[in-house]
Amino acid sequence: LHKLSTAAPHNSCTSPALVRTTTSGQILQLFVINNVCSSSGWGKHDCQHKEDIGVVCSGKHAAKLFTLKLSITFYTFRNSSFKEIRNCSGRLEVYHNAVWGSVCDDQWDISDAQVVCRQLGCGAALRADGNSVFGAGEGVVWMNRVECRGNEIHLWDCPLSLKNHTDCSRKEHAGLTCADSVSVRLVNGDNPCAGRVEVYNDGQWGTVCDYDWDIADAAVVCRELDCGTAVKATSSAYFGQGSGPISMGFVECSGSETALKDCSSNSQYTQQYCSHGDDAGVVCSGKLLQTSVCYFISLS
Repeated sequence: LHKLSTAAPHNSCTSPALVRTTTSGQILQLFVINNVCSSSGWGKHDCQHKEDIGVVCSGKHAAKLFTLKLSITFYTFRNSSFKEIRNCSGRLEVYHNAVWGSVCDDQWDISDAQVVCRQLGCGAALRADGNSVFGAGEGVVWMNRVECRGNEIHLWDCPLSLKNHTDCSRKEHAGLTCADSVSVRLVNGDNPCAGRVEVYNDGQWGTVCDYDWDIADAAVVCRELDCGTAVKATSSAYFGQGSGPISMGFVECSGSETALKDCSSNSQYTQQYCSHGDDAGVVCSGKLLQTSVCYFISLS
């Protein structure tokens, strides 16, 4: 990194920017992030290579040392292939030295989870999980003693120890749950694809009232959870009464929606007429198979 050029003051700004050139060395243009900085336009310049600019940044971070993914073991249905879904909860893993490894839960807390959720575009952190609640990872443990404040943009902005931690047991792998991870779940069934329907709203889980609850509504829930087709829409707290708020009622799905939250409902009638004795449920079809999938984003 050589110097900061002052020959083009009209390009000065306070936002990050990238300089892009072709492999042959042709000068292209300053690419401005978020369109904050002004410029003369792509490819419009009177520059020579002796005027190439550079930057000097403070500190040495682990920005080029690892990428992230969330991995979770869950139940799904198998036809001819597995369906890969976007996960916003699970065991945290990092990719370093061409190997995926786990994160130890020493000092792992909600502030650390908040940074990961933000970095992966998964909303706010709901929980920082330890004790390998999402299952133990295989192989090395790359990271330990993460100490984020919670307002960092990337995990590598936080103080942490990045090396092969041989002193972390398989019972100490860290995980997290973000707000965008799930919006519906099934409770009290004899398998993960049957049970009382609960939805996540305003930071808490609540039940669904069975008024107008039918097979079309159940079909949306089964599809959203990758649980095959709907076999039965249950009513009258068939899977037991829930607790807490009754979050939805008088639900009317066409059956083609991708999520229960996309269906219409009537909150006023729900509060007026519904009780937990009216909790709705579903039974979905299919052969259960346990597998592991992951969602990851490259950050290097």
